Amino acid sequence: MEKVDKAIQKSIYESVASLGVDVTLDDIEVKNTTDPRFGDKTSTIALKLSKKVGKSPMDFAKDIVSSLKVVPSVSDIQVVKPGFINFHIADEDYKKVLEKINSDYGKGSLGQGRKVMIEYGDINTHKAMHVGHVKNLISGNCIENLYKNMGFDVITANYYGDVGMQVAKCTWGSMQKGIPDDFITWDINLRAEYMDDCYVYAAQKYKEDKRAQKEIRQINKEIYAYYKNENTDKTENSEVVRMYLFWRKVSKEHQKEIFQYLDVAHDEDYPESSVAEDAVAIIKSNTGPEAIFQEDDGAVIFRGEDYGLRTWVFINSEGNPTYSGKDMGLAERKMEDYPDLDLSIMMTSVEQIDYFKAVIKAIELLHPEYIGKFKHIPFGWLLIENKKTSSRKGNALKGRDLIQLAIEQAQTKISARKKYKPDEIDAISSAVGIAALKFLILSREFHKDVNFDPENFVVLEGFSGPYIMYGYARANSILEKAAKNGVNAKLPDSLDEVLNSSEEIDLLKKLSEFPGVAEKAYELTSPHLVCNYLFELAKLFSNFYDKHSVLGLEDSNVAAARLKLVEAVSVVLKSGLALLGIRVVEQM
Repeated sequence: MEKVDKAIQKSIYESVASLGVDVTLDDIEVKNTTDPRFGDKTSTIALKLSKKVGKSPMDFAKDIVSSLKVVPSVSDIQVVKPGFINFHIADEDYKKVLEKINSDYGKGSLGQGRKVMIEYGDINTHKAMHVGHVKNLISGNCIENLYKNMGFDVITANYYGDVGMQVAKCTWGSMQKGIPDDFITWDINLRAEYMDDCYVYAAQKYKEDKRAQKEIRQINKEIYAYYKNENTDKTENSEVVRMYLFWRKVSKEHQKEIFQYLDVAHDEDYPESSVAEDAVAIIKSNTGPEAIFQEDDGAVIFRGEDYGLRTWVFINSEGNPTYSGKDMGLAERKMEDYPDLDLSIMMTSVEQIDYFKAVIKAIELLHPEYIGKFKHIPFGWLLIENKKTSSRKGNALKGRDLIQLAIEQAQTKISARKKYKPDEIDAISSAVGIAALKFLILSREFHKDVNFDPENFVVLEGFSGPYIMYGYARANSILEKAAKNGVNAKLPDSLDEVLNSSEEIDLLKKLSEFPGVAEKAYELTSPHLVCNYLFELAKLFSNFYDKHSVLGLEDSNVAAARLKLVEAVSVVLKSGLALLGIRVVEQM
């Protein structure tokens, strides 16, 4: 279909040019129609150029069509008010798509020979993961999949804060509250909850108690000193450092479990502690009246307003690098580790758009050779009852609780429909619950907030991940039964007598769209396009199967061709779900 689009585009371009109109090939846009009554492809070029040529859109569209060269695969061309040029594709051409569909169908080559690092997750230690972290991981993993699907050599990175005030607060809070004697026997999630309690307690005390504030600031300095190798003998044996390292380990164990649930794995781990000292050196060596950074009341800042941006502090008055300062150190570390990196993507919430504009500008001023190599992709929040939550206030739903809730809801709903063996129900409910959660997050526009309804977000019918998984499982079941009966999926030599019903043609047309949808989802950073597509494909497959038999047919050619169609649907559903980071189940 991509070749057909280009052939139609070229034919329109040649027709318009022959009419004496100055136009480029890129001016001609060919899209899929939204209503099959109006054909399969459409162009609005007559609407765009009618004023330029002094004719009505309808008259100019008719002029274009009258001089169009014959386009292979196009069976009919129509001009429709107010000036659309619609193209009908021959059904036989859609049938040919079945010859192309395999596990590589939908993969692109736009990124071939290019290396990109995608940094996502970025979950600070010394706090339990919350719903925002889960959204970050799911969103980042999907973008990773979309880039890999386009042929990029992808390195994934997790950059996390293991130094800073949140770390100092947790350390201080745990020193005040103490560690229970049987703590080591607790489940990792209970340990993470207690760690979070220590952080929330300290965050509150920091705001209302000047003594606590002073002690927490001193702890922050001591932790930084540990990484600066200052007084190493003293700091390694201090209660502060021992407590800090203890909670750092608990944090990483907690994160590892969540990563496994969400099928996330990073190639690189970049803790802030590993770049903090280098960051200070980089910034200080580029500080001065005419330099990139300037001193200001004991701190070091980047005057963003000189470039139409906001001003940010890169080193605070205590001599420690801020988030922006450490991001400078991280940028250099990435390029040192991967000198052939073409692009480094940082994925965070939309509230950090202005921040990254300034950080990237500072990076490019320091290293002009990095211009265009750093990109920020923002995503919306996951809201609870349409409200943002905060770890500091202690009202954020924990990430592990969210995942457990998804799995429990899935188990309740699928158990009500069918009896499963104990080992089956655990695996299926886990897969279905995670699929529901991922689809909920990815099916909305990427930069917009998603509202989470704790009472009813695992949906098995309609626009949902489980519904699409069920479509795949149903197709797989048909294929398994056919294999047991010795029926193979194949296309006959002639396609004239098979796959001619409207339900079959609709499925073929939808299957032909998958490569274009995958490419557009990558180009626009829009996973919701994949979600919409898969839902439409699953609905069309259900409609087809409700009206047409696949097994037990007397005509072997029809049986084999329909089985081939089912096989193609199963391949595309599985590939599309994989782009979303959703694993299929063979039975459901």
